Amino acid sequence: MKHKGIIAALLSVAMVSPLPVAANSDLPQIGTAGLSVLSLEKEELLGELYTYQLRAQAPMVRDPLVTEYIQALGHRLVSHADNVNYPFDFMVLNVNELNAFAYFGGHVAIFTKIITEADDEDELASVMAHEISHVTQRHLARKMEESQKSMPLTIASIVGSILVGIANPELGMAGLQASIAANQQFSINYTRSNEAEADRVGFNTLYHSGFDPMAMADFFQKLVDQYRFVSKPPEFLLDHPLSETRVAQARTRAMQLPKVIRKPSLDFELVKMLLRTQYGDPPDKVKPRLENELKNHEYVFEEAIHYGLGQVALMSDDYQGALDIANKLLKASPHSLYYKSLKVDALIGLDRGEEAARFLAPEAEIRPNSPVVALNLANAWVRADKGSEAIKVLEPYLYIHPDDSLAMDLMIQAQAQVKDVGEREAWQAEKLAYLGAFDRAIGHFNNAYKALGDNVIEQRRIEGRIAQLRAKKARFEALQRR
Repeated sequence: MKHKGIIAALLSVAMVSPLPVAANSDLPQIGTAGLSVLSLEKEELLGELYTYQLRAQAPMVRDPLVTEYIQALGHRLVSHADNVNYPFDFMVLNVNELNAFAYFGGHVAIFTKIITEADDEDELASVMAHEISHVTQRHLARKMEESQKSMPLTIASIVGSILVGIANPELGMAGLQASIAANQQFSINYTRSNEAEADRVGFNTLYHSGFDPMAMADFFQKLVDQYRFVSKPPEFLLDHPLSETRVAQARTRAMQLPKVIRKPSLDFELVKMLLRTQYGDPPDKVKPRLENELKNHEYVFEEAIHYGLGQVALMSDDYQGALDIANKLLKASPHSLYYKSLKVDALIGLDRGEEAARFLAPEAEIRPNSPVVALNLANAWVRADKGSEAIKVLEPYLYIHPDDSLAMDLMIQAQAQVKDVGEREAWQAEKLAYLGAFDRAIGHFNNAYKALGDNVIEQRRIEGRIAQLRAKKARFEALQRR
């Protein structure tokens, strides 16, 4: 669909495909009439709004192994970036397209194909550094401010059209085309300027974070070569127009610096393998490819291929086969959370949930703050129908990670198992609030309030949460009047 490229030309940074707003979303439609300077506060509010919309509809990868890896890599880059004005958040979307995007408030999303197409961690880091730079340089805000000066009557309709496009792509597309028909070349030129700046700033972030600066040029060149004669290039090339000149500039910058030699990252290879097997083609197609790669020694780490075969076994319901592979991998690398998670999933598949939980429980003592450990352990207890044990794991975890939707889902299941109606209703409310469905969340909080009976302390807490949700919705609605 062509609307992605037009949105990208307008906004300078690559935005995700318009997605329909969930039926349970209570978020207001935002305009930007009267906008002269987009403050950091307003940027954060807009970023929060977009995030709610993505949470409600985008196919987010919620596997804690992937999430923990991409967050760690992203924050490593952010720690060496300049002009960081707010906390960054990184997500992976299960979309088999070559694309990435950044938007208001420090939010960066990577499509799964970017990770699986990257040859190494440095190439992935180069894309993330580029997107981080779009945010730190405030390209989206600057574009909107510049557009307000040159075409003050259309900036509100542009942003409004984007939001309409999220609910109805065809209507959104028509609105966008009408809004920018007379200013399209201006938008494209501005985009090129933004892209050049993001290259330069992202390059510095990449290098100072310890990655190979040549990776940016290598990844760009690979894309140019791979899609040179393709009639419809991937969205990344539409949103981030590449030219031989741009690639040459990236290569020249890298050649002026000392060569960086990094060891291959096993974590990167394992995450890449996890995405290939769990979120890519079906097992019957993936398995022969992996077996062929193993036979021809076409791998960076042999254990990553075996790990992939273990994931394929899981996807094929061959839980004993997955367990056998996990045990072999753990014999060589007994502390790997990737292999321990594989074993836990295999045991759960064999209806041995309590055994899985007791296998992983000692790890919780060693790594009490690890999302991978906490979520896998809680899941094992839930699958063993021991909700009370899962709650013991999830309560402290959610106190530290209140926005983890997977943990919320597990908590709802665990509270149902122990038949605590009040707590179950409260956590259902929290999950709806996470998705931006504030009115429905308040309804569930009211149910929780009634179910709690004489528990005055918990009732006061719920009253506080309802007040918070009403205040947040009011802040979003106030954006329409600013």
